[in-house]
Amino acid sequence: MKKILKIQKNKIYFENDDEIIDISPEIKRQFALKAGDDITLKYNEICYEAAFVKGAFLLSLKDRTKKGLKNKLDEKFFNKNAVIKAVDKLERLGYINDVDYGANFIRNRKYGRQRIIIELINRGLDRETISLAYETLESEEKEKNEEFKDIDDQKLEKAIKKAGKKEERKLIEYLLRQGFKLDRIFNKLKEMKENE
Repeated sequence: MKKILKIQKNKIYFENDDEIIDISPEIKRQFALKAGDDITLKYNEICYEAAFVKGAFLLSLKDRTKKGLKNKLDEKFFNKNAVIKAVDKLERLGYINDVDYGANFIRNRKYGRQRIIIELINRGLDRETISLAYETLESEEKEKNEEFKDIDDQKLEKAIKKAGKKEERKLIEYLLRQGFKLDRIFNKLKEMKENE
């Protein structure tokens, strides 16, 4: 039997139980909860709603993996089925996407591939998801390179002509500061020397 002892600061305290459920004011209104109520029949539904709302809130603070969010909610809720159901719904709605999480993690970390893979595995991603994240990044990079290649080539050629007869080392440093990649600079210089 789940009987409410008290509701204090959006937390439900139960009689004869150590469990505390963190609820939102909306859940309190939706289920018309008050001290002394027996919520045995509504317990699973209340736990599910509370886990869903808490999960959405946690995701609004920062991106999390499915496993990371489940672990965080497991710390707060005794009802594991409600947590699993809430996490699955958040994933279905698109709030959790492990491939996007992996791609963002890879993009923002300047570590080697092996260290990134180990860290992502520790955060709950499997190897298949990690390889999908790498593929996503590679396809994005390829699209971006193709899109800007012609524009970059024109800008690079213009910058080389503008630099005039500066020493080659100074010219390369100047072009690097302008944002061009080293291999593109060398290729363009080589191409221009061959065309002279």
